[in-house]
Amino acid sequence: MQGVCETRELDDISVKTSPEYGRGNTDYFVAANSPLPSMTTVAFVGAGPSPRHSAVLYVGTTYTGTTSTPVRQTVPTVSSRSLNARAGLFRFTYVDGLTGGTLVKLRSEAIQKLPIAYVAGFTAAGFANFLTVQPERFALENFGAPPTVSTTFSSRLVHVCEQDRGFYSYVEMPIRCTGDVDFNLVRSATVVQPAADLAARFLLTSDSGDQQKILVAVFSRSLGEGDTPSNESAVCLYRMVDVQRKFVDNVRHCFSGQQTRVGSQFGNRMCVSLVSSVRCVFLFTVHSSVIFNH
Repeated sequence: MQGVCETRELDDISVKTSPEYGRGNTDYFVAANSPLPSMTTVAFVGAGPSPRHSAVLYVGTTYTGTTSTPVRQTVPTVSSRSLNARAGLFRFTYVDGLTGGTLVKLRSEAIQKLPIAYVAGFTAAGFANFLTVQPERFALENFGAPPTVSTTFSSRLVHVCEQDRGFYSYVEMPIRCTGDVDFNLVRSATVVQPAADLAARFLLTSDSGDQQKILVAVFSRSLGEGDTPSNESAVCLYRMVDVQRKFVDNVRHCFSGQQTRVGSQFGNRMCVSLVSSVRCVFLFTVHSSVIFNH
């Protein structure tokens, strides 16, 4: 089994409606193909980059193979998949031999050394988002040397523009939930429209709209180092307008030359200002740059 998806009739789920995938074509390998709880897949439907792909399936998945199993190395860690049967159901939404496409892969040195657990996903204001738990630090300091991977784990929020055909707007940002202690492992999350009382406390309006919403996330404190959660937990709330603004600042730093590379775990992905990315970046220029942790 290689984590292949199928579609079924709603009235009779024993009837499969998706075509058979071509044997040996790894484009159809979507989900993690391991029953281990550490091997995760998060998928959700969001807007796509073109009228032909008005709705796509966003997928974040843990690598389940090793460096000796090249088949699984071809499965990206984050991708968007076509929901258009005519355009190749569950294949990558957009692929370009030069720029890549709607997918992000870990480099080979990171596949076994950088475990990423995908916890939740959602769309908001034109962006697809994933919440992950992964080692706090990964670095390739010397060519040919093994990577440096921290034994402590932290949570991250992954952000990519729905209109970006090359996923150049892909950004990861640490997300913290702190009080007397640091609750470092995100366990679940959702985005909600606050009622009037909560909206007023957060200086928001109760009007509908993604920028008026709040990200609600549950975190646990790890048992020492590693990613094993303790019984201690906390709930943190974040204004989505602040989350969006922080991402905009990070991407702008990338495009302006203040940062040139997008994480050593992704190989040689450069900060490139393409038209599709710029169109996404400047959607949120008027908002506060502060993220609130509660």
